[in-house]
Amino acid sequence: MKTTDIFKDLAEFRQYAPGIGADTELAQLEPHIRMVTMDIFKLITHEVYIALREGASEEGLDLLKTAVAAGTLYRYQIFLTVTKAGTEAALYKYQHEELKRNHLDIYWSALDALLEWLDVNPGTGKFEESAIYKDRQDLPVSSASEFDKYFQIDRSAYFFSRVQYILKSIWGKLKKNVDQDNSQMMELAKSALCYRTMAKVVMTFDVTEWPKCIRYDFNHEFTSGADIQDRKILANQFNSEAEDIEAMIDQLLRAQNRAGLQQNHNKESEKHFTML
Repeated sequence: MKTTDIFKDLAEFRQYAPGIGADTELAQLEPHIRMVTMDIFKLITHEVYIALREGASEEGLDLLKTAVAAGTLYRYQIFLTVTKAGTEAALYKYQHEELKRNHLDIYWSALDALLEWLDVNPGTGKFEESAIYKDRQDLPVSSASEFDKYFQIDRSAYFFSRVQYILKSIWGKLKKNVDQDNSQMMELAKSALCYRTMAKVVMTFDVTEWPKCIRYDFNHEFTSGADIQDRKILANQFNSEAEDIEAMIDQLLRAQNRAGLQQNHNKESEKHFTML
């Protein structure tokens, strides 16, 4: 079974991706369908894809097809813009950017919905047995909605899945300086973890891969958009926030250690008696 077989024909593809040019053929889209599908495999696993493709859930398959179609058109739109350069009306140059944004927004939305659906139906394609699912359970911030409490990401399950490996890496270092049994300390640690993660994101992800709210604010504030200096300014802001939070964690840890020492000194075994 080919990954492109998720759509029986161009007519079915059009149901999930309106606005395709009349001269477009399915064969032109197939390379882009394959690329998008490979990206989606990384998020939901190949086993889940096969299960949905073979009818495990009509709702899940509908979300998958929407994501694949929108992602395909986003990639194809970039290619189409190049091939039609100089042959279309000037207005097309302005339209194609809007079309790309629209396809990208639909792609994100569909993947958000699909991943949220999988959280409710983790048995699909044995998703609950995958490393992707298990690793998330070991993180102190284990969902998009929880991440959003500490740093706004539009509650995007898609974005959360993309940064899961960054969270795991940073938490591996941060947790060494945190008492995980202390709820106040853990709240601060989660906040620091999210800020550190976002600092990494703005330096390594393309701007189009950032959550919409951050992406729009960034493009509004920095006209150059992709300038490395602008990225560094934003990353430094996030890292500075994390450093302030980590300083508070350190203060709590020191106070806790002092209290522990004081408590030990007050034990009967630590007391000395003098005979008069």
